[in-house]
Amino acid sequence: LKFTVKFKKAPLPDCTDPSESIPFISSDGDTEVTGVWPNFVIKNLPIGRTWVRYYVEDKCGNVNFMTTEVDVVDRIAPVAVCDEFTVVTLSNNGWAHVFAESFDDGSHDNCSDVTFDVRRMTPGCGASTTEWGPFVQICCDDVGREVMVELRVTDASGNRNTCMVIVDAQDKVPPFITCPPNVTINCGSDTSAIVLGKPVFSSVPLSVPYYTDNCPNPTLTWQNFGTIDNCGQGVITRRFRVTDRGGRTATCDQTITLRNNNPYTGPLPAPQGWPANVELSGCINIDTDPSKTGVPFLGNGPCSLVAYTYEDQVFPFVEGVCYKILRKWTVIDWCKFAPNRDVNGNLYPGVPTQGINMWQYTQIIKVTDHVKPVLSTCSKSPTDAFGENCTGFVELRNSATDCTPSSLLKWKYVIDLDNDDIGPFINGATNDASGNYPVGTHRITWTVEDQCGNQSTCTYLFEVRDRKKPTPYCLSDITTVIMPSSGNVTIWAIDFNLGSFDNCPGTLRYSLSSNINEISRTYTCSQLGQNTVTLYVWDVAGNFDFCTVTINIQANGTACSGARLAGTVGTDQNEMVKDVQVVLQNMHSNETMSIMTNTQGLYEFAGMPESVTYKITPDKDIDHLNGVSTLDLVLIQRHILGMDKFNSAYKYLAGDVTKDNKVTAADLVELRKLILGIYTKFPNNKSWRFIDKAINISDIANPWDADEYISINNFNASVMNNNFVAVKVGDINGSATTNANEPSVEHRNNKVLNLNAENKSFYAGELIKLEIKSDNFSNISGAQWTMNFDAASLDYQNIIPGALKMNVENVNALQAKNGKLAFSWNESNAKSVSKDNVLFTIEFRATANNTISKTINISSDITRAEAYTNDLSELKVNLEFRNGSADEDAFDLEQNNPNPFTLSTLISFTLPQAAQAKLTIYDITGKVVKTIKNEYPKGRSEITITTEDINAQGVLFYELESNGQKATKKMIYLNK
Repeated sequence: LKFTVKFKKAPLPDCTDPSESIPFISSDGDTEVTGVWPNFVIKNLPIGRTWVRYYVEDKCGNVNFMTTEVDVVDRIAPVAVCDEFTVVTLSNNGWAHVFAESFDDGSHDNCSDVTFDVRRMTPGCGASTTEWGPFVQICCDDVGREVMVELRVTDASGNRNTCMVIVDAQDKVPPFITCPPNVTINCGSDTSAIVLGKPVFSSVPLSVPYYTDNCPNPTLTWQNFGTIDNCGQGVITRRFRVTDRGGRTATCDQTITLRNNNPYTGPLPAPQGWPANVELSGCINIDTDPSKTGVPFLGNGPCSLVAYTYEDQVFPFVEGVCYKILRKWTVIDWCKFAPNRDVNGNLYPGVPTQGINMWQYTQIIKVTDHVKPVLSTCSKSPTDAFGENCTGFVELRNSATDCTPSSLLKWKYVIDLDNDDIGPFINGATNDASGNYPVGTHRITWTVEDQCGNQSTCTYLFEVRDRKKPTPYCLSDITTVIMPSSGNVTIWAIDFNLGSFDNCPGTLRYSLSSNINEISRTYTCSQLGQNTVTLYVWDVAGNFDFCTVTINIQANGTACSGARLAGTVGTDQNEMVKDVQVVLQNMHSNETMSIMTNTQGLYEFAGMPESVTYKITPDKDIDHLNGVSTLDLVLIQRHILGMDKFNSAYKYLAGDVTKDNKVTAADLVELRKLILGIYTKFPNNKSWRFIDKAINISDIANPWDADEYISINNFNASVMNNNFVAVKVGDINGSATTNANEPSVEHRNNKVLNLNAENKSFYAGELIKLEIKSDNFSNISGAQWTMNFDAASLDYQNIIPGALKMNVENVNALQAKNGKLAFSWNESNAKSVSKDNVLFTIEFRATANNTISKTINISSDITRAEAYTNDLSELKVNLEFRNGSADEDAFDLEQNNPNPFTLSTLISFTLPQAAQAKLTIYDITGKVVKTIKNEYPKGRSEITITTEDINAQGVLFYELESNGQKATKKMIYLNK
């Protein structure tokens, strides 16, 4: 540092010419004096006290001086400059002395040299954080952390300054390790380092495996390399690794070799090693599993991979036992066994294996049993013969309980027909002797033998009874006359026979009552007219059945006194009506008598008193739905609209359903209610009306006053033409059945109106809108049907019209709680609807999870299913389901419909894919009544069963089988 001292005022003599400059005279040392009076400047004065003397000389040469003191003081601290980051490496002993100068990076002072000392600010290594010194200690504890050090700089004047240094202590000295020696041990031995040894830590060299480092507590780890095979042999390389705090490592390897020094020599002799021979007493199917009869005790060690297997050879026919098993055991040590090895395990590719390291042994297992089979059946209930040849199918099956499985039991049977020990005899070698046997009592002896030779026998009688009734055929009507000579006529039962027959041989007998001996009957004049006779037909077994004959007793000439009244009842198409009650009223006495028309529609009253007025009135008020269908609604509607007027007075009478002497829309409403099943009979009309046939109705549109009776005034001679025209109310097209013996025709062709709906799954609570469409709704004038639905899954809500004007008036929902809806629709003009248009929609509320196709179908339960074209042709009605969002078609067998049935029934089923299916019908005894096998498409199919298919009655079972799936249901056939 340089200092400049300026003197502004000084004690100089006052002799100087103020106008004259006085120069500096002299200087001493390094001091430099500059400037001119009065502004002298003294530079470079040293630190400390300096004496300054002023000399003054005037112009006369006179000199004088004065002395003053100047003190120069250093009060500025030195500048401390440090290495901010200093790396310190530890020595081999784990310590380092770092002198203060090592941290300096150019510290200096303005006046003098500087000195250094240092101290740690981070505790550690046993050093104080307050004491300054010429160096600091760095040790192993500092490795891996920052150590803060403070450097102090001091100048000659004692001024001080400090700076901070971060010390990074590093250990560059690696650790040292020596390994345990390599070893060879037996496989299965303990290979852990605890057993085989590991280096120990030591700070000084050892003669045993050890590891060390310049810093304490290095970490020792080890890892195994190599493989040990399934036989426990191989080489392990164990690598030891020591790691110090600085991350430096040292490694060494130990080799551990595992060898099979004690090879496996096979199981010990039985029973210590190989399983002992066994004799079992019990059932033929006794458990002979090795877990029960013993397995080899291998006794193998860790150097072997031993496994066993066995092969049984069964001898079913061995004297003294049920059967014997030779169980051949094979034990193999897979650690030594290999193809083409010699006894030392060396490979010889050309030499086959000679059982090396493979051991075999045969164990003998015997099974004995002395318990005889127990037959389950030793009796048989009588069987009724219904076969065509007076035979009955007798189910003769037997079974037995035994130790031997059923499939291995030996059966035989002997049947002595008629149980007379002279035969004929029927022999068999099975447990099923079922078949057709003649009427009589027969004996069967069963013999069953088990696999152990134990036998059981059973003998019982079985009876085949003729319980089938003969089939009666008789004349339905016969006319005979009273013999004038005797005043009576005798008829014989056999005279009514028209070919009755029986399934069993023998002469049939005939009677006229349940008394088999009443073979004839005599009629007198008091029995003129129609009489009903029951013909009984008897077979030799006492079975009987009967048929009904109508006998018309007449009197010719004078055979009987009194006159007769007779006539016929028939439609305008001359179809005679049976079972019309014809009432004859004596208008004088008001007495009445009645008679029923026969199958020819005839009635006759004989022996009638003369000179009396009579009134004849027919009546038949049953089966109001007979002949009535939606087709009649079509015809009535067309008549009302003038499109196709009635051409007969009798059609007017038939169309006047309300009996108000006119044909109007009210008749349509009442008739539809009958068709839908809302009515069972007409509220204001009878089922039939009968018009005097002799009346000429000139105005066919006004037949309302036509007489429905015939009056005979002052009767005095027989009148035989009292005929009536029968009019079935509501039947416009004349389709009513007039005779109960005539079969009704439900469909007149095989054409079908196909309705369809989308099949889908539904869930409880869902509102279902079932849209009904059709692919062939062309020129349709009307249709009717019954829709069956599962009332447990669906609840009917509403009907919504679409292309058809279908509303609540077209539906009978009174049976909806039973799962039935009746529909009737018609329009005056035939309707055609495209396949994409909705005909109408039915709303259901789902009450359970199900599928549409499984819950809805069309039937004729309430209203017969049929439709009508514009030309009045009749069609069947069918409902199909198209794949929609429903689950994949599943195997399903539906309940037959109708059930019970008398003539035919329909069995529907669903297949998940096109396949062969077999439908089998059984009677209640399990006898197969009918089998139908065919190929069917995927989805729903139908099979119609008729009475011709079934030679049984009562409860039947039907089973569907396809692709391993089966389903069975029950149905009832009522044979009327």
